[in-house]
Amino acid sequence: MVISGERTCECGCGRSFVPTNTGSPRRFFERKCQRNAKQKRYAKSYPEKVNAKGRRWYGANRVHAQEQGRVWYQANLESERKRSLEKASTSHSLNLKYQREFGITLEAYEARVAEQGGVCAICHRPNKEGRLVVDHCHKTGKVRGLLCGLCNRGLGFFGDSPEKLEQALTYVQGRVSEQKGVCSVCEGTCHGTGKSPLCRLCGAGVGHYLNDGESLSRASRYLKEN
Repeated sequence: MVISGERTCECGCGRSFVPTNTGSPRRFFERKCQRNAKQKRYAKSYPEKVNAKGRRWYGANRVHAQEQGRVWYQANLESERKRSLEKASTSHSLNLKYQREFGITLEAYEARVAEQGGVCAICHRPNKEGRLVVDHCHKTGKVRGLLCGLCNRGLGFFGDSPEKLEQALTYVQGRVSEQKGVCSVCEGTCHGTGKSPLCRLCGAGVGHYLNDGESLSRASRYLKEN
């Protein structure tokens, strides 16, 4: 069945085409984009097979591949130079920032990322907001580890206090009896509670740990060990 009328490819490439659909309604992609998407899904599912095939092809076509690379580089020389300069500038800026704010180099930061497996030291998840955040003690300046944005802000809401984190864990597990007008975590040492059993800061802290008792427990251990 041919669907009448031109459509624009939904991958964002801007190509126009007349789609053919023999099944139920679906998203419309230009044929080349559809093939590319299928190849990407296969590569994601079977990376070892794809890498092995690539190595075999390169071994059999080394001269051709190198020539293709030189031709492409010459055709994109200006954009490649610009990209290299931007990358160097970014690395230099990050290195200066880490040295100025935390007393570590970019190389030391990358080594710490590799040591942690690229995930947060508390929740063991990658940082959805970008690079992992350097967490340090505000009193001594000592770098404690690399955290995701949520866990790093969560520590701040609890004032870097292992005791408050443990009390928050008790609250999340439902083992705290609510007292009207007193925060169930910090027991009134922060702002007033209003209608909530938690004060504003502790409520935000628990939310940043996604109400997950295991994450709160790990955060408390993390502060004690570092």
